[in-house]
Amino acid sequence: MEVVGQGRRLQEEKAKDAVLELWRCFGEACGLQSMDFNTVKEIYIAKNRVNFERQDLHYNEDTKTEHDNQALRSRRASRIEPLCSSASKESTGPARRPS
Repeated sequence: MEVVGQGRRLQEEKAKDAVLELWRCFGEACGLQSMDFNTVKEIYIAKNRVNFERQDLHYNEDTKTEHDNQALRSRRASRIEPLCSSASKESTGPARRPS
């Protein structure tokens, strides 16, 4: 194992904490939208499929449309509200980690 200076170790620990905080916030946002792991996975797989289709069709700025994303939204609309809907307006601001 390589010996790392104290400053480097501290930076790695801060980076790890920041990533964990991002996941925590993502989890809270999913909870506000009543999205469980399976729902997030379904949305991810559907969006990934759209991205591969775009690559196969040589998608670029000249041919860019949001039609395929709108199709994803309309399929999910019955189960999921947009992330920036009334649920996020009820929030009192970003969650804070206790000191």
